[in-house]
Amino acid sequence: MFAIVRRQTSDDRRPPTTACRKKLVPLDALHEWLLQTRTQAANGGDSTKALGYTLKRCPGLIGYAQSVSLSINNNPV
Repeated sequence: MFAIVRRQTSDDRRPPTTACRKKLVPLDALHEWLLQTRTQAANGGDSTKALGYTLKRCPGLIGYAQSVSLSINNNPV
């Protein structure tokens, strides 16, 4: 994935189009599924903790998917 990002030109990093945004529907569906599954999971269990962890990071994932200006790597080199 890093190699793909390095090969991108500035044209590849243009703002997402409507067609691009349609690809985000699975992320919205994932978020809905996480919310529904979280309500069914036993409180205090490992699954509940994992779902909570993922739900906390879901907005960041969706934001990353919507933005073409963010780097895939947040560790400075």
